[in-house]
Amino acid sequence: PVLLKLDDDMFWISIADSDVLLWAKGIAVGLNLNVRIKEPDVYPLAV
Repeated sequence: PVLLKLDDDMFWISIADSDVLLWAKGIAVGLNLNVRIKEPDVYPLAV
């Protein structure tokens, strides 16, 4: 997975074929964080 900081309060995680999305949602729920986690329609390409 790749983590990019797009702004002071916005991060983008490339989840590849892993369970990082489920992990991030679990952390957000478990810590009662006021965040929005979604999977955008982007298609990164590794070169």
